[in-house]
Amino acid sequence: MIEGEVKMKAKQMVHLLQDNFVTVDVLLPGRAGVLYTYKALISDKPAFGDYVMVSIARKLEFNTTDSLSIVKIGRVIEVGEEPNIDYNSTLDYKWIVKLIKSDDADCLRYNNLMKLDAEIEKRLQVSEAVHRRAQLKAQLTDLIGTGAMAEICCFSKGRFR
Repeated sequence: MIEGEVKMKAKQMVHLLQDNFVTVDVLLPGRAGVLYTYKALISDKPAFGDYVMVSIARKLEFNTTDSLSIVKIGRVIEVGEEPNIDYNSTLDYKWIVKLIKSDDADCLRYNNLMKLDAEIEKRLQVSEAVHRRAQLKAQLTDLIGTGAMAEICCFSKGRFR
């Protein structure tokens, strides 16, 4: 057996010996439809819709043995009742870095701020549409006259003379 194969098998044995975790399937931004499986402590009680900070595979290597992991925020899509580990795989199942509950005060504040932004944007769009409509009516009235404009307005509302 090759040394690397023994090392990977040992990693899978670690998962087998641990009984303090569940697996969570995580959807990462920019990777639509692709789920990644991570380990989470049972005591953290991860749930569908929670956010998690996870370390992704890419690392920046330096001259020493230190490395800097790149983290992303993902959304928990599924929580296994039992660990969903493929023990014949060479995958290195990683722990989540941080669990962020969907009812966490910071998440609620963020969601409320996002809703506020969306509402302001919607109101601005409606206001702009009303303003442009008024400008267009004024320009057309100047161009074709009040009577012709009144007829166009009636037609546009489904009324005919």
